[in-house]
This record gives sequence, structure tokens and C-alpha cells, in this order.
Amino acid sequence: MTFKQEKPIGVWLTDKWYDQQRKQRNFMFSNESVNQMVSLTIRPCREEDLQHVVTLSSHWEEEQITTGYGADDADYFRGKISPFFLLALDGETIVGFLTASLHEASPGEIALFPTGGSYLEIDDLYLLAPYREKKVGTQLMNTVMQTARSQGIEHFSLYSSSKDWKKIAMFYERLGFTMWFIRMFQ
Repeated sequence: MTFKQEKPIGVWLTDKWYDQQRKQRNFMFSNESVNQMVSLTIRPCREEDLQHVVTLSSHWEEEQITTGYGADDADYFRGKISPFFLLALDGETIVGFLTASLHEASPGEIALFPTGGSYLEIDDLYLLAPYREKKVGTQLMNTVMQTARSQGIEHFSLYSSSKDWKKIAMFYERLGFTMWFIRMFQ
């Protein structure tokens, strides 16, 4: 979406002014640089992609950026194959993935959604370090939410155990998510 602020009446401003306004607006709502957006392919995961996703999952574990995260195997990811399992590719290289699962809100299960209504829970979102803060995560999230909405799903849920929780919270808030609760440990 392009943001364009109206010019003040009686003042002629150049496109440079529009660019400054756009950059200022994007800076206020994102710590991802406006000029760092990467053009990638986002597509559903296929069976033949699973070993690459397992490798990314191992990288995720090795980075130790998520409390308690252990790499998942091909069987776990095979069970996730659906329209809600997306990959980010730079050329032919898989550089990130998102998995999500469809749920039905049961009475007393999740008080935020109507009982009997469907919601999509974001299960995993991982990007290789060089692709972070370049709007790749935003592209994955927007694609999965658009896919869900095209199927009549309007509610979304997620949790994160990222060690950089403030940054992750800001990322999801920019996508329209609202904090529901905080769980801590010592």
C-alpha cells in the first residue's frame, strides 16, 4: 500500500517531499527500512521442499533466538502441508517459511473469537538472518492472512517465545494484532 499525504493548500512541493513523508510514515510504523524491501516469491510448501524446511528449522534452533525451540523433523512439517504453509524464495533458494493451522473456537477455549467460528493460528515463522527486517515476514504474513480471508476466515491468533519479544510484538502489532496476555517465567 502506498501512503500519500495531501499537499498543504497553496504550497507546491516536489516528489521529494512525498518520498520524505512516505519514509517518515513507514519509519514510524516499521523498523524495517523502506529501501530494504526484497522481491521474493511466496508460494505454498510442497513435499519436495520439506528437507530444505527441516534445514531452516535446524538453523533456527542453532541461533537460539527462541526460548525452548527445538528443530522439527520432516514428519512434523509434512503434517503442516496446506494452503497455510508458505515459503519465501529468493530465486530457487528457500529463505524462510510460515506454518499456520486452522482451528474452531470451542466454548471456553479462546474467549476472543465467536464459539464455533474458525480462526487461523500462526504456528511458525522463520527467516534466515540476512532476510530479516526486509519485509519478508510481512509478505509471508499478508499472504497467509489473505489466503485465509479468501476462505472466509477473519480471525487470527499466534504466540511467540522469541527472546526479542518487544521487537516481535511491534512486528505483529504493525500487522493489526493486539496483545492478549503475557506469560513469563523465572
